[in-house]
Amino acid sequence: MLEQATLRLWRAFLTTTQPIAALAYLWLQAAVMSGSALPAAGVAVGAVLTESHFGLAWSVGFLGALVAASSCYFGRRGFPLFVVGLLAYAAGKAASSHAADSGDFSLRETIHVVHLVDWPLGGWWRDRRGDPCCTGSHAWRAVRPAKRLPYAPRCLN
Repeated sequence: MLEQATLRLWRAFLTTTQPIAALAYLWLQAAVMSGSALPAAGVAVGAVLTESHFGLAWSVGFLGALVAASSCYFGRRGFPLFVVGLLAYAAGKAASSHAADSGDFSLRETIHVVHLVDWPLGGWWRDRRGDPCCTGSHAWRAVRPAKRLPYAPRCLN
């Protein structure tokens, strides 16, 4: 069993590396969107941030990652701040995924955010068997056939 101090150090390390990884991801996306080589993508970062939907979604997620990273400096009292940062990060990820095809702040994005934060926040949305794919499993049970589907994941049967 790890001591609380060790766990706090790991939390600080992981929440600090997340914004750094997000910056690297922005650089990679700028290279892909501009069609330039990876070292030359720096000139496209500004355009990606200001002129694309991905830039807005990335900014929301990055702000959430910074808020989550700053929460580790408040100890246990920082957990609500961590949850807010995690929700903002998940909202940014959902806004830059396939869930945003139906528009910003849509039901699909909300469901995707719940899906993304289900496991890190302790599985508040788990069904009665503890299956992690909770957001779709209850709706699927209402419309699925009575027999078990051999090819479906365990949470859909």
